[in-house]
Amino acid sequence: MTLNRRRLDVFWGYLFIFPQLAGLLVFALFPLVMSLALSTMKWDGFGKKTFIGIQNFAYTFTDPDFLMALKNTSLYTSLSCRDRSYWGSWSPLA
Repeated sequence: MTLNRRRLDVFWGYLFIFPQLAGLLVFALFPLVMSLALSTMKWDGFGKKTFIGIQNFAYTFTDPDFLMALKNTSLYTSLSCRDRSYWGSWSPLA
């Protein structure tokens, strides 16, 4: 295989990968970065954004309602998955 043929193969490889990478950037990585950036700001959705650091996280993790919801969700998920795993492992034997 010649060097020019190798370069052509690499070019076509990148050309075929580009749409998937563009979709990943636009629909996954960009929203992830923006949500992380916005979570460190005080903003009502319309006005000016004010950077407040991790104050939003400190408020959330000390809020009793959030902690109760986190406890209930963890309990429900652990019991639900445990029961489904148990019955799912026995059903093929029936």
